[in-house]
Amino acid sequence: MQNEYNAKWLLSLQRLPDWLSIIGLPLSIFGFYYAINGITSAKRAAELAREAADNAKRSVINFTSVREMSLLISLLEDLKQIHRSQQYDRAFDRYDKALNLLSSIKNIEWLSEADKTTLQQSSTMIRVIEREVEANRDNTSQINITNINGLISDGLVDLRSVMYSMERRGVENNE
Repeated sequence: MQNEYNAKWLLSLQRLPDWLSIIGLPLSIFGFYYAINGITSAKRAAELAREAADNAKRSVINFTSVREMSLLISLLEDLKQIHRSQQYDRAFDRYDKALNLLSSIKNIEWLSEADKTTLQQSSTMIRVIEREVEANRDNTSQINITNINGLISDGLVDLRSVMYSMERRGVENNE
């Protein structure tokens, strides 16, 4: 009886690899599925992280651009006051600062063509005013403050429109 029991036990051990193979196949399939699922999840997480980084970058660029537009508008308002007080020597560094800000803002890739055109027109306006003031530096009575400040005021309306457009775009990018 003992031998018979040992024989059955040995027979069951001989079939053990078959049973383990049968059990191992679904486990291998499940493991493969789990590995592929993990890789896909990791890839998706990386894509989401990249998208979040791009959104953050756009948000910072937009914030900086709106801040620069705000500085430009403030600078142009200051120029109007400088013209009124006929302190033209103070105006020249402001012209340069305004042109530098406009140059920086114009390089934003997502600006519309209309916005870029407005910024270019503003640059041209500032250069024309600067030349007019420079040409009449010694004879300031020749400088028509009303016309110069009128040009700036008209330009400010357009620049504020560009700034609002930039702000809207920033809100849309963050939604």
